[in-house]
Amino acid sequence: MRAVKGKNNQLSFINKFETDLYNLAETMGSVNATDLSERDAHIAEEMYQKNIFNKEVKDGRILYKIFSPKQKL
Repeated sequence: MRAVKGKNNQLSFINKFETDLYNLAETMGSVNATDLSERDAHIAEEMYQKNIFNKEVKDGRILYKIFSPKQKL
């Protein structure tokens, strides 16, 4: 379990699988949904619905990004 801040600085607890995706997005800057397995894509979509990830569509690709603490919401 890990505690992370999402949209509006809301604190959320995430499990091991969500932590792996969160660390990947934090390291790479964003996660491309087409590069993920079906399970990881589903987890990323759930994290978006829980306001942990921000979802962007660029050039027909779905990208998931974390909310930056410096980002104004």
